[in-house]
Amino acid sequence: DAHTLLERKLSNVDSVQPPTNTVNIPQGEDTESLICRALVCGNLEEAAELCLDARRTADALVIASLSSPELFQKVLKYHLNSTSSDPVSLLTGCVALRAWRPLGSRAAAAAWRPVAAHALTHAQAGHASVCEQLGDKLSKDPDPAYKEAAAICFALAHSWRAVAAARGAGARAALAALIRRAAVDNGSHTNVSKLDAIITEYAA
Repeated sequence: DAHTLLERKLSNVDSVQPPTNTVNIPQGEDTESLICRALVCGNLEEAAELCLDARRTADALVIASLSSPELFQKVLKYHLNSTSSDPVSLLTGCVALRAWRPLGSRAAAAAWRPVAAHALTHAQAGHASVCEQLGDKLSKDPDPAYKEAAAICFALAHSWRAVAAARGAGARAALAALIRRAAVDNGSHTNVSKLDAIITEYAA
């Protein structure tokens, strides 16, 4: 699996020797020289900022980690926010920053499956808001194919009334029963009598 592959890749990291060629520490006024000067003087925050300006994000994160958890989080947030149009950064940022709203608002409608799965995998209790936000987006999409997807997202969010509104009347009873079964299986604290009333109302 992926974990095994990563372990294999990093298993000999301590035995890998760095290149033996001589490295010159620049002392000019260019960006690299300024970064080195800040590091030599112990100005880690300045060095991290210069690295960000030079798009040396990996170096900025390493330097920030040497300074303080607060600086590391700031640099991490800066990087993830500035690259959130990239799908990997969007998915990573939601988990790293525990900020789920961008996932539901920025992801394309066609990506509703991986978005919902990502929220269910990582957001824990926060998955409901992401799935409901995604359901709202899909229910407003002009493509009728997304109406079914909206209902699924509302179901994942336990938004019972929205599910009923998103589906056609003929399928409401079966979907409501499925939702009730899922709630019971998952140990949901949903009031059963209230849920029965909703099911009866929308299954008619």
